[in-house]
Amino acid sequence: MGAETLTIAPLAPGSVSMRLYPHNDLPAADILEELREQARLAIGAGLNGVMTNEHHNGFAGYMPNPVQTAGWLLDVP
Repeated sequence: MGAETLTIAPLAPGSVSMRLYPHNDLPAADILEELREQARLAIGAGLNGVMTNEHHNGFAGYMPNPVQTAGWLLDVP
């Protein structure tokens, strides 16, 4: 996803990251693809990283577990 173009490590002082939020009305596979596309666009625009949302227990617009979500996003077929 363009990691070779990073100039500052994600979460380092001075880095700029974008938080990803899915649209709830999509099927699960489409939500993951939408989040992957948001991440590609953010890195392509020069941001240093992306973050997933952090709420649990079914809040609207949030994924169930941020660590699990990161694994799903990195598991690109």
